[in-house]
Amino acid sequence: MNTCAQICSFEIEKYCMKISHGGLREGFYVHLKDTDGNSATSEVSPLPGRSLETLDEAYENLTLLRNKFLENDLTPSPLYPSVMFGMQMALYSLTHSDPITSGPIIKLYTKPPLFYGSFGPVKLKLGDYSLNQAMAFFKKFKRREQTIRIDLERKWDIEKTVAFCKEIDTSSILYIEDPVINYSDMEPFYQETKVMYAIDQFLSFQPPERMKKLSGLHTIIVKPSLVGGIHECRNLQQAFDGISITLSSLYETKVGIDHIKRISKILCGDAPVGVDTLKFLQPL
Repeated sequence: MNTCAQICSFEIEKYCMKISHGGLREGFYVHLKDTDGNSATSEVSPLPGRSLETLDEAYENLTLLRNKFLENDLTPSPLYPSVMFGMQMALYSLTHSDPITSGPIIKLYTKPPLFYGSFGPVKLKLGDYSLNQAMAFFKKFKRREQTIRIDLERKWDIEKTVAFCKEIDTSSILYIEDPVINYSDMEPFYQETKVMYAIDQFLSFQPPERMKKLSGLHTIIVKPSLVGGIHECRNLQQAFDGISITLSSLYETKVGIDHIKRISKILCGDAPVGVDTLKFLQPL
C-alpha cells in the first residue's frame, strides 16, 4: 500500500536555536501520522549562504506539500533540496524501525584544544586563522596515523596553503578540504605539496565529470540536506565512482543528524561521518 496515501496528519513546527559561535539556526520539524497510528518527525532546515532555497521558500514548499498529502493528491511536485531531504526522512521513519547507527563520528574542532587532541578521526577548521595560528592549532594533534582532516572552507589562497603545508609535518593529514579559493588552483596545490584534498563547496559549481579527473582528489564531502537526500547522495556516489565519499551535517538538530547517520550507514557502511555539529546548537 502506498505510504503517502495513508498520511492523516501533517504538522509543521518552526524551531529556532542559537549557534554558539554566532547567529541563529532556524528550521522546521515535520510531524507525520498515518492511518495505522505510526508517527514520524523529520527536519527541514536550509542554511543561509549554502542552501539554494530560503527558509520562507522551504515553508511555502512544505505547506503546498501538506495540502497535497491531506487531499490525497499524489501527483509529482517539485521540491527544494531541504524539503526533499525532510520528506524522505519522514517517510523512511514511518516504514522502518532500524536502529540509528553509523561509522565513527569525525570529531570537529573550531578552536585548538587546551591539551593534545583526541585520537580517532578529527577535523580542524582553520580557515579563519592566520598562518601562525593555524600551525599552532595543528600542532596540538600528534598522530602517527593519517586521521586528520583540515577544512579551509575556500578561505585561503594557494600561497598561504602551500606555505602552511611546508611548515608542518603533513604525514598525518588525510586531506585538506576546499584548500584554496580558486578551483583552478586545486591541482597546482597538489602538485606543489602532494597533500590530497577533499571537495565540499566546489560541488555546487563544477560537474562531476570534470572533478573526478583531478589527480589530487581524495574525497567528496556531501551534505544530504543540501543536495536533497539519500537518492541524490547515491547519484553523486555513482557519479564519482572510485572516489571516497563522506557525509556531513549542515548544523541540523538531532532529528536531521540521526537521519544523516542512517544515510551514511546505507551508502558508506562503517566509514567516518561528519556530524559533530550538534554541540554548537543551544536553546534560545
